Amino acid sequence: MLKIDKPYKFNRDEWQHVSTVLLPYVRANGGKKGWEKADATTKRLKSRIREHTMIEQGNNCVYCEDFLTGGAQLDHIVPKQLHSEFCYEPKNLVTSCAVCNMYVKNGDDTIQAPVERRYEQNRFTIIHPYFNDPDVHIKYTNEDKVIIDLNRCTPLGLATIDFFHLNDYPAYCKRAKRHGDLTKYPIDGIRLAKMISVYK
Repeated sequence: MLKIDKPYKFNRDEWQHVSTVLLPYVRANGGKKGWEKADATTKRLKSRIREHTMIEQGNNCVYCEDFLTGGAQLDHIVPKQLHSEFCYEPKNLVTSCAVCNMYVKNGDDTIQAPVERRYEQNRFTIIHPYFNDPDVHIKYTNEDKVIIDLNRCTPLGLATIDFFHLNDYPAYCKRAKRHGDLTKYPIDGIRLAKMISVYK
């Protein structure tokens, strides 16, 4: 998982559009419908946010770190359908691959009750890429960060691994492939290492 330091910053015209057009629209229509507003100004804004997050993330999915191709999607860390008030909060917006975005879309909440009005004052149930350092919470058995060491992960790290299925076989394959040398981490070896890390 990636750590991101710079959320998108609205310029004056963008903030005017968000505060006078988009947020009232979200309040009237709910998070999912409010986000789907498709006028030209909103489309341009979303495009700039996506471009910014992709640059900040090095063109990788914020959750699984896989290289983003045509399936890159602007994603809400806290689901917009559950917390529409954070629909256009820059620190709630990242770019993810379609697979990781699918897990978020399952409707599980990623924010703990009670919900605070100021976004950054909330407690989150997963590692938050703007507020937490993933390396503190998710530990690996090797410096290439391919094989997760579940015994050394924090509870927040374990919850994030579980939420995004980062310990599943396809996620291991993606991490091994990222290093361009599948012979270094052969598929059967990854499967075996995963079993060993669980039963240490």
